[in-house]
Amino acid sequence: MVQGNVWAKEIVWLEEPLKYTYLRELAYLTRDPRRFPVKTLYRRKRVRVIGYEVAERKKGIGHTLCCRRYWCLKPHDRDLDPHGVYQECCPPEAVHPSSILLNDCSIPFELSLHCMDDERRPRTSRGHRLRAKANYPGDLHEPDLP
Repeated sequence: MVQGNVWAKEIVWLEEPLKYTYLRELAYLTRDPRRFPVKTLYRRKRVRVIGYEVAERKKGIGHTLCCRRYWCLKPHDRDLDPHGVYQECCPPEAVHPSSILLNDCSIPFELSLHCMDDERRPRTSRGHRLRAKANYPGDLHEPDLP
């Protein structure tokens, strides 16, 4: 997960985070620690922003790049689309909404760890014939018959 910002002052919640099963925790790089482009993110990435971190401005630092965390859901997540892609699992960046704290790492959602293992497992849908034992190169060829 993304490490919390050392200068984070508060977390602004646009919606109640505890009503969701999980939230996606992502990072946003910006020069201005106070503003957050909620509407711009929705138009560009089609995410529903639930909350974001606000950093305090330090005097005399100059122009610095702040890494700010924000929590969102995408249209195909489980709470917004129960019969969608994440019906039984969740994305790798999913965290528990109750574990989100200021200047602290969030706890990853358990099912996201299972999904990461599932992504590394080889698929058997089309290539199961190719893994069969072949004595000669022509043994694996299957003509496309109607």
